[in-house]
Amino acid sequence: MEPPPTTPSNFEWDACHNHYHYEGYADYALYTSGGAALPTIGFKNGFCIMDLGSCNYGGGPTKYNCANMGITAGCQDIYSRFLDCQWVDITDIPGGEYTLVIRVNWDYSPDANGSYELSYANNAVAVCFSFDRDADGNAVNFAKYQDCPVPLDCIGHPYGTAEPDCAGNCPGFLTKGDLNSDGEVNPADALMYADLLIEGQDTDAPCLDLNADGELTITDVALCADCAHYGHNHLGDNGVEDHCDWNGPLTVPDEQVQFSLILPHEDSSYVEVYVHNPNTWLSGWSVELDGAQFSNLVPLFDTTGYHHLFHLSPEGRAFGVALQDSLISKSTLPQPLFRVDFTASTGTLCLLDVSEVTNQDRHNVASVSTGCVTPGAYCLGDVNGNGIRDVGDLLTALSIFGCDDDCGTADVDADGLVGVNDLLIMLGLFGEPCQ
Repeated sequence: MEPPPTTPSNFEWDACHNHYHYEGYADYALYTSGGAALPTIGFKNGFCIMDLGSCNYGGGPTKYNCANMGITAGCQDIYSRFLDCQWVDITDIPGGEYTLVIRVNWDYSPDANGSYELSYANNAVAVCFSFDRDADGNAVNFAKYQDCPVPLDCIGHPYGTAEPDCAGNCPGFLTKGDLNSDGEVNPADALMYADLLIEGQDTDAPCLDLNADGELTITDVALCADCAHYGHNHLGDNGVEDHCDWNGPLTVPDEQVQFSLILPHEDSSYVEVYVHNPNTWLSGWSVELDGAQFSNLVPLFDTTGYHHLFHLSPEGRAFGVALQDSLISKSTLPQPLFRVDFTASTGTLCLLDVSEVTNQDRHNVASVSTGCVTPGAYCLGDVNGNGIRDVGDLLTALSIFGCDDDCGTADVDADGLVGVNDLLIMLGLFGEPCQ
């Protein structure tokens, strides 16, 4: 089993689930009472394949053990319920009626000598059960049923592996995220996702909308790029990880990123967007500017070794996404993210409160974007007007800390409030002379 997108407090990743795929071992799958297959939730991790106990099925004497593994014809290997890793985790499965299917050699592989089984009739078994959840989420009222119908796959084969593709075809061959239809998700697909986003196309098509949130956003681009880079069987810190398994939108609740719009220098022909991400490494971001025609996006963070795609529309829609494992570092201080030139200003430029962020795991985090600026000749952070960002500016800002009405240049991030973010930006510019 691979770890769920968010790890519950009562779930611990352990060596039992840090497995590799060995031919001939068993896999576990759950089917709902309606026959729908849930994502594979378990995978048997073998220890020793051996003759255990007497051979009660017409076989000869035992001859296999951990040093010389195998099972003699007519013999058996026993994995008791007390042995580690002989369980299926149902932590995130809602209460209901289920059929647990256990299959061995499900792909009809030959043995090491190239020999195939004479019959596959006993390669699968099903157990039907049900349980409820109490108010605290604990599994209660667990019951197992004696009469358990054989589950059929989508083409009617008992214990079959055929499942509908992302478009509902059965049998089907469409792969979710494979925009160029070459049978796999690769870097070319990520670039095609970015092109769709640049063109402003919006779709909730099941084969395109990777996180199933009903729209095409920077998150879909980030997820596709992550899948293309790592694939299904990436060996990460927690074992084998499937970076192409998309189960729906996921927002990390305890992380937040703030974007701020500022005019950093006397030159009023461009604006900069700062990002404050003290707890989050960024893999993708998108914001929207308003109030002018925008051009020439220049990233302001260190892009050495980065593989990013950036885009800016003349109307002010800007985004960046990591095409490989290259992230924007988290920072306790607001840091410059990008700069754009502007023309044909309407008088006030604003950063709209429409933003989206993906973290290092390509999960969404909460984000806010604030700030309106009026182009003019002033020096960001020089609150007292002496031509340098110094202690006097900090003291002046502190003296009106909390101001929320006509706060002047002390409102560095132009969000209508003199707060912590303003002081952090001033500290980042501390000591720099105005140009």
